[in-house]
Amino acid sequence: MSKRSIGCVVSGIIIYLVFAAILVTVTLFHREDFNSSPTASRDVYGFKSGEIGLLKEPSKKTEQVRPASVKMATPTRYSGWKNSFVLQWKKNEDIPAGSAVDPWVDGLLGDDQIDLIAFATWTPQPDDPISEGADWHPSLTFRDSNTLEILSADQIAALQIPPDLFSLPTPGEYQTPRLSLLFRTQGMPYVRFTGIDLGDARTGAKVSHDLERLGEQTHRSVTIGDWTRLDAALLTWHDISIECRARVLTGKPVRASLDKTLGEQIVFGDHLRIQWLESVPGSPIVTDYINSFKPAKPITRAEVAAFKKPNFFKDGSSKPGRFHIYLSDSSTRKSAAVIRASSPTYLKNHCALMTPAGPNWDWDIEEEDDSFLIASIDTPTTTQPAELIFLPHITELKFEIRRLPDLPNPGSPEDLFENRLPRITLPADITDAERQLIGYVGVGAQVAWDLNMIWDDHPPRHFPSDNTFRNETPQSLLNWYLDNTPQAHITFDDDGLILRVNEEKESWWDRFVDSLSIWNLL
Repeated sequence: MSKRSIGCVVSGIIIYLVFAAILVTVTLFHREDFNSSPTASRDVYGFKSGEIGLLKEPSKKTEQVRPASVKMATPTRYSGWKNSFVLQWKKNEDIPAGSAVDPWVDGLLGDDQIDLIAFATWTPQPDDPISEGADWHPSLTFRDSNTLEILSADQIAALQIPPDLFSLPTPGEYQTPRLSLLFRTQGMPYVRFTGIDLGDARTGAKVSHDLERLGEQTHRSVTIGDWTRLDAALLTWHDISIECRARVLTGKPVRASLDKTLGEQIVFGDHLRIQWLESVPGSPIVTDYINSFKPAKPITRAEVAAFKKPNFFKDGSSKPGRFHIYLSDSSTRKSAAVIRASSPTYLKNHCALMTPAGPNWDWDIEEEDDSFLIASIDTPTTTQPAELIFLPHITELKFEIRRLPDLPNPGSPEDLFENRLPRITLPADITDAERQLIGYVGVGAQVAWDLNMIWDDHPPRHFPSDNTFRNETPQSLLNWYLDNTPQAHITFDDDGLILRVNEEKESWWDRFVDSLSIWNLL
């Protein structure tokens, strides 16, 4: 190769490296102002496959582990040390095939009546108390659901709305706006909402989120007399028309008493069978792993063999039919009832244990395996039979609220990336904090997002002392993220409404090597 050719190649490499350096600099330090219109359709692939999605019909699948019509065998109980015990079903039944009974109906049944009277919104504010353990209850200002006017003191007195419905429980760390719906009911001795979904009526965007995995309930409902307040997490900070889809039980309640004797059972038609197992002083932990079980007294060799030998069914499957139950050392329960049930759907959504404070719907599924469903629930310490109520039917109610004027961005903002977010508080864990920060940006601008987290390897240079950002916008939060996160880069797909954060791309060096290989081919 001549000196001239070598010089051309070297010059080309230098020019390419300079260009690559400029490209890297632009990629790392370029600040682009994004735009998300509140009127844009969210019916795009990126949004539907992203973290938020579109409002859609609820799943109507009814799960069961065994038909309610099949009686459950009575187990043998073996006592162990430290309040532990083993329950052994020596002979499991071959469960016949059968589908679950469909609980869904098209509307309220009988004399049941529910009317949406008012609504209120609450948004975290910059000066709210956020210290750990703070005991504070945000107050609500209700508006008429039709006129949108604030309810006056005279209207509240005339409607006889209980004062306790005007304050929220202490919010958790992951604080988003809240929507509270105030209903007046008639002919319904037990009001039970099983869930609620909220959507932007104009764009179809879903603006509610399941916060249960973040330490908050998906929804909360409080009933006092004929009044019920239903609370939901609201993932929007600007004024929109809201479509509400609330699922509620309907029909005549069925009441039954369950004796607190091992093996006793009750059945609610073809829907649900419940078997009483035990009342324990604390929180039970249920497992089919019994090697750690220590009997309180010697057991026979035959019983030891029975523990070790699984039960085999005609289809060849192995179902041991035994569970080791012991108590958690960190229990906060005074007493818990342990039961076996035939359907998780009907147990958790349709059945309640009656207590002096009213119906308790909060069942915990402890074990769900093959034909076994073991659950527990807080219960009063008493030898009296357990009283349960069951409502077999469920329907979905749809409401629309024309505006949410009390949110911090009233009217119709042109760009959701400029929405004001009064306060967001991030968790101390760096991974969760990065995920939630981008999540707040996404829900504030109503866009989907794809995040490749890098704070574990490239922690932010600066961080608010109390993990709280005040009066920021999605755009300013993105700029802060870029300014404080080495190696961070962000692009936005306007057509798909998806924010791509730290998307993995081929490096400039790889592109350079590829280009050299192309030259060699030439």
